[in-house]
Amino acid sequence: MAFIVSFVLFSYSSAFSIFPLRYLVTLDPGSAQIITVDVSNNENKTINVVPVVLGAEQNNAGQAVFSSGLTRAETWVKPNINSFELATGEEQKISFTITAPSTASPGSYYLAVGAQASSAGGQLGLDSQLLTLLTIQISGTAQEQLVIEQWQTNNFFVIKKDWNFHLNIKNAGNVEVPYSARLVVRNWRGDEKTSFDLIQKNNLLADTWKAGDYSSNVDNLGFWPGIYQAQVVVSYGLTQQMVTSMVYILYVPVWSWIVLGMAILVIIGAFTSQYKFQM
Repeated sequence: MAFIVSFVLFSYSSAFSIFPLRYLVTLDPGSAQIITVDVSNNENKTINVVPVVLGAEQNNAGQAVFSSGLTRAETWVKPNINSFELATGEEQKISFTITAPSTASPGSYYLAVGAQASSAGGQLGLDSQLLTLLTIQISGTAQEQLVIEQWQTNNFFVIKKDWNFHLNIKNAGNVEVPYSARLVVRNWRGDEKTSFDLIQKNNLLADTWKAGDYSSNVDNLGFWPGIYQAQVVVSYGLTQQMVTSMVYILYVPVWSWIVLGMAILVIIGAFTSQYKFQM
């Protein structure tokens, strides 16, 4: 078995730079390999550089969040040095030893490695930080499993064609998966009336959630009121598996209320006339 490590650069400062921007490393569990990155000082003064290893996760908005203590995989990556000074125009390599435990489960683990820099003898600053997203993929049986945690409409009863929904999906598998979501609207007989994309192709990290509110202008509903089925179809993974969920919406357009009000007035008028005639 083996795992793959990939690096993608996230730069927060031009004070110094890291190269290369991407790394791929393959290891058997229980073995180790050393990788190196080149750090260059672009400032006009000496800087103090401290290697960093952080955990990474994806929040509900799909944004990357970096912090320590997010994943046990942070302990798998060790820098070869605690800190060093780098003079103007100088370059130095930082080595990271990546060790895959023999007990590591197959799947994806997400971290960020990089460095923080400050003026020599000064305080570290987040404005002088370079981070690189580190994806550790432990080889084995990949499990692609996306589940719909919540699919609901804000209003069961609607009078307009602007419908609002809330969708919450979770990657319950052990690998990052591509996914997309589509809304399909059917009438009470199950005949499809319209469909369109809610989410274009995106990616969801393992063991993370994606929640969002979506507003859709639903056309082709026809002239009459009725109960409609609003089904979300989420396609995911390399084999395009699908999960679905459905809610029901009672659509009663404004004109039908006007007709109903006129009908009620006619009925009331008829009863009133009949009552006066009997009197």
